[in-house]
Amino acid sequence: RNLAPGKRFFRRVASQARVLVRGEDCFVGYYKDFLSKSEHDQLFEALRHHVPWKIECDDFGSQDRLTHYMGDPDCTFKYVGLTCKPNEWLPEVSDLRRKIDEFIQPIIEAELDIRENVNVTGCLLNNYEAGESFIPWHSDEVRAHGTAKIVMSVSLGGPRVFQMRRKNDGQEGDSKGTNFECVHVGAEGGTEAVLTDANTTLSVSLEPGSALLMAGKTQDFWVHRLPDTGKDMPQRMSLTYRSIQPRYEDSLSTQRI
Repeated sequence: RNLAPGKRFFRRVASQARVLVRGEDCFVGYYKDFLSKSEHDQLFEALRHHVPWKIECDDFGSQDRLTHYMGDPDCTFKYVGLTCKPNEWLPEVSDLRRKIDEFIQPIIEAELDIRENVNVTGCLLNNYEAGESFIPWHSDEVRAHGTAKIVMSVSLGGPRVFQMRRKNDGQEGDSKGTNFECVHVGAEGGTEAVLTDANTTLSVSLEPGSALLMAGKTQDFWVHRLPDTGKDMPQRMSLTYRSIQPRYEDSLSTQRI
């Protein structure tokens, strides 16, 4: 049967999915070939040459990577003391978000039973110089991200190891006693499920052109990092698309007055 290009793309990428976390309204999925090689190369060059990268300062001082935030009007993103006002979308980044919107909708319906229409409205771009990428354990700020709390990261350039573990006792959103199922779904539909405990670390290599989707209550129960592997690593960029609600942060500021 002939399928529309969008449906063919979804079927191909979904068949290769590696589901890292599923359970208690959390979902994390890894999609290795989200971008074709030509799409990857064109986007990488566009970001290299047309993004006004800068180093920002947050609550911990100067960040060790270059960043730039794009988004729809009023979709302000705040994290660790840094306020990111939306800059105009780069056409290549905006084109990719339409592909992401179409891709994530059936996933959040099936995995999280969220039936409302969900769109990504902002994108934080990260540029890690060659040899750099270490980020310590943390969870993302998603208070403005609506019910689905979408964070979808598309990787460009060199690969990096990505790790996750459940939050320990005493951390906000502690998941002690909660059953989380980690499932690998193979191309032929076979699955292998493992229940994790707080000491389990999940690892995946974020390959160029891949995408990682975190949704639902993942940030409440899980932390993630890019570990220091001690190896020479080529330059890497990531585009973290987010379902930020317009004027959410503005409303919080108004409430404080």
